[in-house]
Order: sequence, then structure tokens, then C-alpha cells
Amino acid sequence: GSGKTEVFLRAAASVLARVPGVADLTEDRQLAVSAWLRALYPHEHSWWGSPQPDLLAEHITAAVVIRRPTVLGQLLAPATPSQARQALTVLTRAALHHDQLHQQISTLVVQHPKALAAAAVAVSVETADPTPLVTALHIIAQDSDQCELIEVISEAIPASTGVLAELSVECGSALVAIHRANWTSLQLGPQPTDNDAARQLAASLNNLSVRLGGLGRREEGLAAIQEAVTIRRQLADARPDAFLPDLAMSLNNLSLRLGDLGRREEGLAAIQEAVTIR
Repeated sequence: GSGKTEVFLRAAASVLARVPGVADLTEDRQLAVSAWLRALYPHEHSWWGSPQPDLLAEHITAAVVIRRPTVLGQLLAPATPSQARQALTVLTRAALHHDQLHQQISTLVVQHPKALAAAAVAVSVETADPTPLVTALHIIAQDSDQCELIEVISEAIPASTGVLAELSVECGSALVAIHRANWTSLQLGPQPTDNDAARQLAASLNNLSVRLGGLGRREEGLAAIQEAVTIRRQLADARPDAFLPDLAMSLNNLSLRLGDLGRREEGLAAIQEAVTIR
């Protein structure tokens, strides 16, 4: 319908406004370029499609990006999630045949993490060689000032993954360190307890335990979940209505970690307490 067409047209105009050379044209000329591209590359679900076959599009993309490396940042810094995912998909495919693109892709994601980090996670588990994307995500995860972005990356990583398993633990460890530092600093303040900071630390420990268990690092996973249970038990003692469900969740995970290590009687006790709470 006309409404859908208008959305497509606005999206196309937004892209063209970021293309060097086209951005400086008058509105009439930009509309002419838009119409020309639509005629060249018709597509059912967008204003225009892409050159076909895919290998041709990837080759053209690589040629342009290698010749003009700054164009990627101009185009993708304000990209929508779908645009970011499509762009990184094409770029990583092109990089299979153009090694020069590897560093550019990594740099692009590091420089524009808000627009590209979540898309980089999604494309990493789909592409044949996710190396430049995974490299960039590791760099972001090492920046303790990027707590919100690390959380975005961590939440985007699938529960079961081989490609991003190490990254998932790195993100989990980084979040534990950030929340522990925050909680510790609040403990030294005028009010020695802070339920929200403790809750965040316990949640990050719980999630890290799951990720460590997935990598077979069972002892470390057990230590993380034991600390989470201790914190959540203290919170539940003070405010049972608010925090008992969280305690039950961590007891469930504690039971799993104990079972992984063959400590079945202790695992049974933990899950029995979780069942009693629930």
C-alpha cells in the first residue's frame, strides 16, 4: 500500500543522504537517483534490491570499500538493525575473497558498536568466517566503560554456541567485574547495603555460571553460582516476596552445576529447596 511505499522511500532517502557524492545533490536529483536504483534493482520488500548474483554484489562492495574505506562508517553509523545485519552479512562474505576487508570490518564494528554490535553477534553465527566480527566483539568486551554494550552483546549470544562460547564467558566475566566494583563502592558509602547493586551482581554471576558450564569449566561455574546463591539468599531473607524467585532460580542452577561434578546428594538438596520455594 501507499503507507508501506512511503516507509520504503524514506528509508532509501536516508541511505542516499549518507552516500558521498549523492548527499550533496539537490532533492530532485536524489529522487532521480532513487528511482534509477529502484528500476535497476527491483525488490518486493524494500525500495530497491541489490545486484545479482550475490557474488557480483560482494565483489562490487569489496572494490568500493577497499578503494574508499571511510565510506563504511558514513553509511553504517546510523544504520537500522536490519541494515546493519545485511551490510555485515555482505561484507563478511566479500571478505572470504578479499583479505584486505578483515581489518576494515573489525575497525568498523569497534568504532560504531551501538549500531553494529548486536548485528555482529547475529552474523557471526551465520557466516563462514566470523573472525573479523568476533575480533571486534572481543575488543568491545574488554572495555569496562561499555557496560550497556557488553550486556547487549551478552544477551544477543545464543544459549548454545560454539563460535561465540569464549566471547560469552568473556562478556559474563566483564559484567561480573563491573557489577562487583559497583556493589563494593556502594558498600563503602553512607548506606552500606544496596539491593539493586546486589541483585545485578547476583544475576551476572548466575549467567556467568551457565556460560562456564556450557564450556565445561565446571569448577568455575560452581564457584560463580555458589556466590550468586549466597547473595540472593541474603536478599531473600530481607525481602522474600521480591527475591525468593531469584533464589529459586539460582538454586536450580546450583543443582545442575553440582550434578555436573558428580556431587549428586548436594545437587538434590539444592533442587529440593528450589521446589519448596516455588
